[in-house]
Amino acid sequence: MKYTCASNDGRISEAETHTLVATFYTSIQSVDLPDPIFETHAGDGWDAHLDKIWDFWSSILLATGHLRGNPIVAHQGVPGITSKGFDRWLSLFAEVASDVLSSTHALDVVARAPRMRLVLEGRIAPVTP
Repeated sequence: MKYTCASNDGRISEAETHTLVATFYTSIQSVDLPDPIFETHAGDGWDAHLDKIWDFWSSILLATGHLRGNPIVAHQGVPGITSKGFDRWLSLFAEVASDVLSSTHALDVVARAPRMRLVLEGRIAPVTP
């Protein structure tokens, strides 16, 4: 089902951003990833993690300034982050975006996701194959 509640100016809305994040992280918990990074590190703290992720994407997509903290610092030293994990993450993210967003918004979000990967992979170490 497409979620089409767009903001009045044609940009993705906060509601759509929230739906994207909630749907993606629900999906990620039910698929077999190359590594258990999300389960291992989010554990029982999914709600708090989702709030941070929503703030991140809201800040990226809508320049809301909701994000507090530094995602790079938060991910430095987290064991188990792999290139294969990023590959699967991007694939699933694109699938979810196309399922829950209008095609225009999905294309925009999916185009931004690899940039997030490049920033994280380039600044956190070590990322293994």
